[in-house]
Amino acid sequence: METAGDYEAKAYWENRTDVGSEMFNNLKRELGKVNTDVSGFMLLKIDLPDTYEAAIVQTEVTKQQQQTYMITRDVNETQQVTENIKAMSLANITMINANASKIATQIVNNGNGKVAKQNIEYVTLALMNVTQELGFTASTSILDYFLYQKLSGLREDTPNKLQIGLNTTMQI
Repeated sequence: METAGDYEAKAYWENRTDVGSEMFNNLKRELGKVNTDVSGFMLLKIDLPDTYEAAIVQTEVTKQQQQTYMITRDVNETQQVTENIKAMSLANITMINANASKIATQIVNNGNGKVAKQNIEYVTLALMNVTQELGFTASTSILDYFLYQKLSGLREDTPNKLQIGLNTTMQI
């Protein structure tokens, strides 16, 4: 009982294990003097005044609420940081995709332009060669030749054929 009086009421709540250990050691020592072996001791019940016990309980509840709030705050902060990282990553992906699409479009358009230019150059060379080989003159031009090819390629049953400016005496 001497040991019980050495502690303030608050210590029973906050340092219950230490108080119990000291009581066990003192009990073992004192009872050992009369050849009694104490193998264990458990401090099961601490009877404190109701108002003091209620205040201790309220203090512990408040501590737990504060700890819960802090953990919740940390979780929310971590979630927000994660969302920010995700948003930045998605923005970076969007920028990378847009840039890659722009570059791909430029490359394709550049290639298409080169192909078109090359086709125009080859067609021009071919037309110049046809004009020279077929001996077209000012009265019979290569355009007349193309027009004749288009008209002769029409089916016989094609309605609304109108031939304007075609030299019908042209021999090709």
